Amino acid sequence: MIEGFREVLADEDSAAVFWLALAVTQWRLGRLEERVKESALRAIEDGGAWRPFAEDEKLLRKRKAELNKTAELLRSEQPAAKRVRKQFKNSCDWEPGELISYRLRSGNLVLFRVVRLFTDQGGTAPVVEVLDWCGPEVPEMAVLEELGVRYVEDEVPLELQKWFSPRISLFLLSGLGARKIHWGRITRLHVRLPVPEGGDRSFFCWFWRTMDEKLEKEFGWA
Repeated sequence: MIEGFREVLADEDSAAVFWLALAVTQWRLGRLEERVKESALRAIEDGGAWRPFAEDEKLLRKRKAELNKTAELLRSEQPAAKRVRKQFKNSCDWEPGELISYRLRSGNLVLFRVVRLFTDQGGTAPVVEVLDWCGPEVPEMAVLEELGVRYVEDEVPLELQKWFSPRISLFLLSGLGARKIHWGRITRLHVRLPVPEGGDRSFFCWFWRTMDEKLEKEFGWA
């Protein structure tokens, strides 16, 4: 992981996120390494873990409070070592512009437009837009071509908006295991629409196993 995230570790603020996430994960698994623990605690003490929040006093107080809890956790006795399961890797051969339908529990369909594929240590997964439509049958091509996209509003501090947009329209669709993906409700429509510009924008990660809950919460589709 250290080798794979070498570019992230070159930036002090980004490195703090890496070490904290790795340290807490290792602690919960009862496998916290001393070098990881020291790096995470150093990120808290040196300010790398809270510096990006320094311009917002309210957020900074909350951040430091959580970091104090994290430091206390990492210094405490960790649980017994747990078995680490083999990592599930996403795979996807969908193509940019392709439309994918997802059937809700109600029977209605929602539509995803593939913008690009994203590959990292977790495999390859699609980054999609959610088209502004929900209904029992896929509409005609003329209707599809006129559909807009749905957005999710996110609270992002002003100083972080150069990295993270407060209005997100891209979603990485990921699985945590083959059995957690509702394969029978996912259909490739063999229809394409033009790929929008800005496909490299920031995105939210949505898991297939909670897709119904996400679509209902964010867009009211059930």
